[in-house]
Formats: sequence, C-alpha cells, structure tokens
Amino acid sequence: MKTCGTAIRRTILVLMLAVPALPAAAAGLISSSGWKATIDRSQPSPPRLVITARLVLPTPGYKVRLQFAAMMKSFPPIPIYDLVLTAPTGPVAQVITPMNFRHVEPIAGPAYRSVVIRYEGKVIARLKVDGGGN
Repeated sequence: MKTCGTAIRRTILVLMLAVPALPAAAAGLISSSGWKATIDRSQPSPPRLVITARLVLPTPGYKVRLQFAAMMKSFPPIPIYDLVLTAPTGPVAQVITPMNFRHVEPIAGPAYRSVVIRYEGKVIARLKVDGGGN
C-alpha cells in the first residue's frame, strides 16, 4: 500500500520533469530598451560618458558590463561597445528578471556625438549622445 507521501513525491518528480529548460537562445539577453547616452560635465575634469538601459535577463544574478570594442574613424570618433553578460553560477530562480543598467567612464578628447552598442556581434543600439559635441 502506497502512502500519501510517496504519491506526492512522484507527483513532484513528474512536474519537475515536465518543466522545460530554458532554450539556448534565452540563456542571455532577452530584450533591451530605453538606451540613453549622456555626457556628464558636473564633475571637475574629465567629463564622463554615462550609458543607461533597461535590460531583461532570463534569471537574476547576471553580471552585466560594457566593454570597449573599437572606435569608428570619424570626427568626432564613435565608440563601439560590446554588451557582455556573465551568467550566474550555481542554482538560481528561473524567473525573467528586468534590471536597470548603468555604465560610466571618463572620456578624453572631443566629446562623442554618438555611441554604438553591440550584443553577440549584432548592433542593438545606436545612440545620440545628449550633451555630446562642443
């Protein structure tokens, strides 16, 4: 005779097996929006480039950063940044997680008028820089 506990454990196991894993495409950035770039001149020199966005990730715990990739040869120059995501290690809740992202770095030379953001080699944002130019 089966006990109630055994039946519950089997039901939980069946439910766990029925939940599909996240597809490989969902293992990184799900979406991004609200990208903005500004030049912050409120501090003493040098001015700072501030880039913000709203990102949606497949789980909490991701580390997010912008990594300088290249400079388009134009005047003024146009920096290209790669959005780099580092997945969390260990068990995490499988819940879609929105986050506010902010990147700040000092700039030297002429102020940027635009910035390009890429993710996995594809351009995801072309930004006009507020306060850019002279």
